[in-house]
This record gives sequence, C-alpha cells and structure tokens, in this order.
Amino acid sequence: MIDSNELYKPAMNFKDVKMSSRQKEAHDMMFEIADLFFSASQIPGFKVNGILLHGKPQSGKTETVKQLCRSIAVKYPKTLVAFLDSAIILHTELGVSEKLIESIFNPSRLSASRKIIFFDDIDCLFFGRENMTSQTWHISMSSVMFHCLDNIDPRSTFFIATSNKKELLDFAMQSRLMQVELKMPTKEELENDIKKLVNGFNKITKEQKENVIVKVQHDIVENETGFRDIQYNIVKYIAGLKKNA
Repeated sequence: MIDSNELYKPAMNFKDVKMSSRQKEAHDMMFEIADLFFSASQIPGFKVNGILLHGKPQSGKTETVKQLCRSIAVKYPKTLVAFLDSAIILHTELGVSEKLIESIFNPSRLSASRKIIFFDDIDCLFFGRENMTSQTWHISMSSVMFHCLDNIDPRSTFFIATSNKKELLDFAMQSRLMQVELKMPTKEELENDIKKLVNGFNKITKEQKENVIVKVQHDIVENETGFRDIQYNIVKYIAGLKKNA
C-alpha cells in the first residue's frame, strides 16, 4: 500500500505559470475561500468541505489549481499538497483504496499545519452509484470518501477536485463540494496565443507565419477550441509548409 505521507509534497513545487484572466478570476475566488478558513481560529456554524472546479477539457482547470496551491503556499509557508488521481487511489485488493483515502485525509506523520488535497479528474472514480458499472467496492470507497469530507477541518485541510463531466459524479459528492465553473478560452485569448506561438518559430518566413496565423485563427470554434487544439493546428500547418517546400 502507498504511504500517504509520501504523497504530500511542498505546494510551492508547482512551476509558476502565467494564467489567463478567466483562470485568474477562478483562482482568486478559490484562494479567498481557502484563506477564509486557513486564517480562522475556529470554524463558524458552517463550513465548506471543498471545491469542485469543473469545465470542458482544455479550459485550464488543472493548471489553475496548481497555481492556487502555489499562492496558498506563499501566504502559508510549508503548506503541503497531495496531487491525486484515480490511478493512485484505485487498487485491486479489497479494502486498500478505502484505507488509503482515510490515510490521505489523516496522515500519520505529516508535520505541516496545513495541507491541500488535490484530486484531478475526480469523475473518473467517484461516479454515480446508479451507474451500471458501479460495484460493491466502488460504493464502499465512495462511502469512506463522503465520511472524510464530512469530517474535514477546513482550518488545516483544503480539498479541491477537478472534473470534465461533473454530471457523472455521484450526486452525494456534488452536494458536498462548492462548485466553480471554469469557462473555455475566448476567441480573443486564443488569437493572442496563436500569434505568440507561431512567431516563436524561426525557420519560416514572416509571410508564412502570417498565413499560418490566419489558418489557425479560422479554425477556432467559440467555446469549443482549447489551447492544445491551436498547438496541434499550428504544428500541422507548419509541417505542411516544410512538406510542400
């Protein structure tokens, strides 16, 4: 079984990356929520168990959370983060996943006063119990997860998860987390990125760059095209230039 203590790393370990305005807006709101409880001496009459950051693939959810972890660590030095996904949690041996979840929320040797539990693509594991693929082990694991979230102390533990398809999540999980949506990049945002990326190539002419920029910009579909899409199209068109040279 994985030692949960070894899963925790310094939150400042994530590389500092510039965020878009929409990422920054979501980041700032989530930071204020974490700070509200991390700075409290006692929990008020209610608490936020955690946050579910959801949105379409390529909206920038994972990177936004990484930058959030860095920001929290700036204000609260020595904050540790456990970066999790279903591959880490899921084990074939009965009961191992449940014990691992419990140990992540209550690590035995962790010295940090504050920790972040970051679960990426949580819908891949805690899907709805009405789903035909749900098994006894899955229901048992979800039950342990719900219990851990219900007993979380937000003054010392901040839970955040990402999801591309929040509708697949167990409703009991959805109801336990504050939901924040991250929209797809705007057309203007992508157009600016395209220009920067294409102009970074130094083995094609200025005219060729301009042609590639126009083609990639033309392929943008509002609210559907993401950052990786424009990267792939840039490579496709520049590779085409070399092929036809």
